[in-house]
Formats: sequence, C-alpha cells, structure tokens
Amino acid sequence: MRLVDGDRPVDLLWAPSEVNDALAIWLPEQGILHGGAATPVDTIPNIGTPLRTQRFTVGWADTLHRLATLGADVLITEFGPVIKAADAVHERLSMTAEALLWLRAEVVRRMNLGMDEREILADMDYPPALFDHAWMLPTYGAPDYIVRDIYREENGWWDRNPTALHPTALHPTTLHPAPPNAAAAVILSAITDRQHVLDLVRTLAEDGQTQLALHVVDLLALAPGNDSEVEQARALKVELCRTRAREVDPYVSKACYASSARLLDAGHKSWTYLQ
Repeated sequence: MRLVDGDRPVDLLWAPSEVNDALAIWLPEQGILHGGAATPVDTIPNIGTPLRTQRFTVGWADTLHRLATLGADVLITEFGPVIKAADAVHERLSMTAEALLWLRAEVVRRMNLGMDEREILADMDYPPALFDHAWMLPTYGAPDYIVRDIYREENGWWDRNPTALHPTALHPTTLHPAPPNAAAAVILSAITDRQHVLDLVRTLAEDGQTQLALHVVDLLALAPGNDSEVEQARALKVELCRTRAREVDPYVSKACYASSARLLDAGHKSWTYLQ
C-alpha cells in the first residue's frame, strides 16, 4: 500500500513474521527500510519461544527474502540498531532467511527418518556460517526453539511415542495421558529407594549436569503429598531451576526457570493455584 505519494513516497509492505499482520515501511527514493517485527534486534527470530502461539518459519524466511530484494541502503531494525550500507543490509536479511530455511529442511529430513522431537534436538548441529553472527544471538529466540516450532508445525503435538514419559510432566503415555497427580503418584510408588534418587540428583548437580538432575528430580518432585523425600526433591528442584536459569542463553528460558523456582519456593507445585 502506498501511504504517501509524491517526491518522497512511503510504502507499507505486508511482512508476516513475528505476527501475521506485521508491516514494514519502505521509502524507495531514500533507500530506507524499517523492517518492523520481521527484523528483531540482534537475535535469531523468536520463533518457537515458550508460551507463544505458532509462528511460521518458512513464512518469516519468505518475508526476509522479499525485503532483501528491495536493495535498501539503510535498515531500521525493531528496537535495535540502524544497519547502513546495502551489502550489510542484504547480508543480514538474506542470511537470516537462509538459516531459517536450513532449519526447516534439517528438521523435516530428520522427521522423515522417524526421529521424534527430542531425538532431533539432540542430533542438531548448527553451522557457524549461518548462525555465528552478531544478529543471530540466542538471546530472545534460539535455534532449538525454532526446531521445536517446526516440529510442532509439521508433526502436531504428539511426540510419536505412545509409551514414553512426557519430558516435563512424566505422564505414562503422551497420547492419552492420565491426570498428572495420578501418574506422579504411581511413579512414586514404584521407587523403593527414594534416598538414592535424591543422592543421584545431588551428584548430578555437583557434576554440573543440571538438566539431567532436573529429569531425575521429577521422579519425586511431581508427586502429590508432603512426604519428606518429596519435599526435599522440590527444594532441590528450586535450586536446579535457578542454576539452569544462569546456564541457558535465551532470557525467555531464564524467566521460565526463575518463575518455576519461585512457584515451588512458595509451596505450590502447579500453576493451578492461580485459579
């Protein structure tokens, strides 16, 4: 849409990216492009961030390729720096698009081999030529966030394993799961040496294997009731969440870990207390 006509025209361009109704502003006579939500400040596009609706990787890449063809001399990023020089603008737009398309191709390739989400996440290796750039930092967005969103878009919500333990809630089935409390209670009843679980959690934490410790601590921490070992597990999980918040790069993940620690520290094991 041409918003302003005359000697200094201003065009509005549809730029689906962070949201579907995003707009970019193009001043063709001056070679100035305001990329809006399609060009975030010095971070890989925030696709797949936790607690977000679906964002479409290929659509965002198409937008960036389309903006790159304009040949802008100046790019104004959303909340970020002004990029000057046509070559620098084109590199930032086109290379980000290529990275997004690479992610989509690699995730789908692995899906076609039968790999599930967690197997894909563990198998991915992000080439520096595409991802080691100042504007691709894993601060708001992150490559593994995008992998998960592509998987969700292409596969749906099922993790393809009808008997696997859910990675966060430890349901005994992910297709038609039992209520979380019931599942956690059954798992707790199957553990004959709870102290061993607690000792293993502490050992993993001391070894710097915080994420593995989180997987183990949930064997006890998610259980209902206030048994001594369960309470110890929840206290350990508070510290693990706080440690993990310092270890990860995306500040969205940092916030999720920190808020979970605050929830548990206040004596709540579920967000349903807010209802």
